[in-house]
Amino acid sequence: MAMKPKTIITSYWILTGLFALIVAGTAIPTEAGEEVMATLGYPAYLLDILLVAKILGAIALLQPKFKTIKEWAYAGFTIDFISASVSGIIATGNIEFVFMPLIFLVVMFASYYLWKKKERVTIT
Repeated sequence: MAMKPKTIITSYWILTGLFALIVAGTAIPTEAGEEVMATLGYPAYLLDILLVAKILGAIALLQPKFKTIKEWAYAGFTIDFISASVSGIIATGNIEFVFMPLIFLVVMFASYYLWKKKERVTIT
């Protein structure tokens, strides 16, 4: 059964808004984040780079005008989540490091899918 245009648009904005809020929230530096980065063997300053990238990415997802920037934000988050999963499994050998980034990846792909459906609905 096809979704109604209003349902697509509403679902997109709710899911994308929550996703952007959560991703921006994960950019906030914490001791736990610093410990994870140390466990993975990354320098502490990488957290500062990710903070800026995640906040800009969240803003890019929420803005409706610049579609190419939005595409790049989705690509950047994809790279971030896949890299987090791979780094976690390689550095620790612990499969638990894989799940959380992949959950974020699934939610992000749902947002992307709804965005593309929304674009087709509003154009036609």
